[in-house]
Amino acid sequence: MQTNQNPLFRKNPVPWYRSRLFCLPAATIFLLITLMGVLGIAVARSQPDFHSYVWVPALLSAAAGLLCTFMSFRAWKGGAVGKAHETRQNGSVK
Repeated sequence: MQTNQNPLFRKNPVPWYRSRLFCLPAATIFLLITLMGVLGIAVARSQPDFHSYVWVPALLSAAAGLLCTFMSFRAWKGGAVGKAHETRQNGSVK
C-alpha cells in the first residue's frame, strides 16, 4: 500500500520565531533598546563634543522601535498559529 505524500490531516510545524512565546520577550527587549537609544540621544545632545554623533543612538532607537512594533503586532496577531494551509471545499489549498 502506497502512502499519501501530502495528507490533509498533517499540520505544518510552527516556527519557533513566530510563536507568541518568543515574540513578547523579543518585543520587550527591543523596547528596552529603544529607550536606551532615546537616553543616548539625550546624553549626546547634552554634551557639545558628541553633537555630531547623535545619529548613532537615533539609528539604534529607530531600528529597535521598528522591530518592537513588528514583534508586538506579530504577538498580538498570534504568530503563525492557525495560519497553516486551509483547504477549500474542492480540496485545493488557499
